[in-house]
Amino acid sequence: METIVYYFLSIVGISGSVVWLGKLIINKSFDFGLENYRTSLAKDLESHKFNLSRISLEHQIKFTKLHDERGEKIKNLYLIVLDLEKSLIFATTYLQGPNYTTDHERDNLAREKIKELIEKLDYDRIYFSVQTLEKFNAIIRESWEIVHTMAKVRHYGKRLDDYNSIGRIAPEVYYSQGDLWDEVNDRTEKKFKILKEQLADEFRELLGITSANTR
Repeated sequence: METIVYYFLSIVGISGSVVWLGKLIINKSFDFGLENYRTSLAKDLESHKFNLSRISLEHQIKFTKLHDERGEKIKNLYLIVLDLEKSLIFATTYLQGPNYTTDHERDNLAREKIKELIEKLDYDRIYFSVQTLEKFNAIIRESWEIVHTMAKVRHYGKRLDDYNSIGRIAPEVYYSQGDLWDEVNDRTEKKFKILKEQLADEFRELLGITSANTR
C-alpha cells in the first residue's frame, strides 16, 4: 500500500514538474518573443523617424530652393515693371516739345516694355498664384490703355495741326486732345503707381517680409 502511495505521489510530482516546466518554457518563449517584437518595433520606429527626417529635410531643401528661385523671378519681373513705368512717364510727360505729334518712338518704347513684361511673365507664371498674376494683368491692361490713349493724343494733335495749316476749323473731337493728355498723364502718375505698389505688397508677402494682416 505504501508503495502504491509512493508511486502515486511520484507520478503527481513528476506531472506537476512537467506542467511547471511547460509553463516555464511557454513563459520564457513568450518573453523572448515579446522582447524580439519590442526590438523589432523599436528598429521600425527608428527607421520610420529617419525616413520622416529625410523626407522633411528634402522638402525643406526643395522649398528653400523654390523660395530662392521665386525671389530671383520677383526681382527680375519687378525691374521690368519699373522700366515700364519709366517708359510710360517718358511717353506721357508734357515736356515733349512741339513735335510731340510725330514722336512715336516714346510710345513704341512703352509697347516694347509691355511686351517684355508679358513674355517674361508667361515664362515665369508657374511661380505665382492666380491672385498675383491678376495684379500683373492689371498693370499690363492699364499700360496698354495709357499707350493707346497717348497715341490718340498725338493723332488728334496732328489733325489739329493739319486743319490749322490750311486755315480750317477742325472737328470738335480733335480739341479733346488736351483733356486726353491730362487724363493719361494722371493715370501714369497715380493709377499705375497704385497698381505697382499693390504688386510690390504682394511680392513682400511672398518673400515673407510682411503678412497680409499688416498690409
